[in-house]
Amino acid sequence: MTTAPYQPSGYLADQAPVPLYTEEFAADPHAAYTWMRQHFGALVPVELHPGVPATLVIGYYTALQILHDPVRFPADPRAWQSTVPADCPILPMTGWRPNALRNSGATHERYRSANRAALDAVDLHQLRATVQRAAAGLTTGLVRHGQADPELTRPIRLLPDRLEGGSPMTSTPVRPATPKDAGCPLPDAAPPSGGGGHRPAGATGGVA
Repeated sequence: MTTAPYQPSGYLADQAPVPLYTEEFAADPHAAYTWMRQHFGALVPVELHPGVPATLVIGYYTALQILHDPVRFPADPRAWQSTVPADCPILPMTGWRPNALRNSGATHERYRSANRAALDAVDLHQLRATVQRAAAGLTTGLVRHGQADPELTRPIRLLPDRLEGGSPMTSTPVRPATPKDAGCPLPDAAPPSGGGGHRPAGATGGVA
């Protein structure tokens, strides 16, 4: 049995924005992305919500260029946000927030420094041991039940709380590093300076 090629309903022309809010997109996003790559390449004109256009970036190297260009593609979405109705239902996901993800320049650096300070306080040796204990417990449970779904879902959702606060699964909480642990700095996993690491769809230049 063959399935019909993906075609957005109501889509009329190659340069018209592709709606991302439809049930058919949610039902088969992989087919939708394949179709968009065939028709547009790395940059796709889309609609996030009726009347809210954006450019969806689906090319890896194009995305890298954008993420490393905070001057032309800042992480702060407020310029774009000013063009969107205040009651737009997608704003809770794409609008400005007082954090590193949604700010640029000096403000981004200030939030990012707080995040790094918190992560630098983690004892990486103990974190690794704690995660291994927790993972061993989860794996044992999967073997006992003989399947991963849906049994895997609930314990993984609880894992961050167990790692932070300690439980029978993890034995002990993850503790802050002591001065003698200073020789084990946390790798810098934060996004490039000023880039914010993520561009809300349609933000400042309409890039997602």
